[in-house]
Amino acid sequence: NIRPQESGNRMDCRFAEVSSNNNKVSFIALKNPFELEIKPYSDRELLKMKHRSDEIRTGTYVSINAFQQGFGSGSCGPYVSPENMYLANQDYEYKFLIKID
Repeated sequence: NIRPQESGNRMDCRFAEVSSNNNKVSFIALKNPFELEIKPYSDRELLKMKHRSDEIRTGTYVSINAFQQGFGSGSCGPYVSPENMYLANQDYEYKFLIKID
């Protein structure tokens, strides 16, 4: 059974643009690249979906993150290596510009 899930994350983005007939929104990295995800429904809506037929496009939703780390215990593969780990007891900062035309 196919179930909708997270998808479409893009890494190492320095520039992205979303547009419609009347609007254009640009996302520009100011220092380090960011991760970008654009989908036609919100994360909250995605959690409620149980089947592909539940997918209903409700808009354009953009998520920008500094990074993401997989979760799990290594039960079905190796655990995250130390050089790729992001610690919860540290502060992280990233900067980007949102331009609306």
